[in-house]
Amino acid sequence: MLRYDGTVYRGEGAGEPEGAAFCPRCYEETGRRVRLQTELAVSRMGAVQRWHCPVCGGRYPVSPQLADD
Repeated sequence: MLRYDGTVYRGEGAGEPEGAAFCPRCYEETGRRVRLQTELAVSRMGAVQRWHCPVCGGRYPVSPQLADD
């Protein structure tokens, strides 16, 4: 089962890794459960961690308390 946390979908037991992040665009448009990967975006303002979908290319902000360990 997946739960939307306001940014991405999160796994909640029943076969899904607890707390794993899934792409909201892929899930809402096609029903696919695509695990998001973390990436580090670096600019002149500094480095920011964000989620990246390997299928649709979507990028989403990562809240520090929600990041995968």
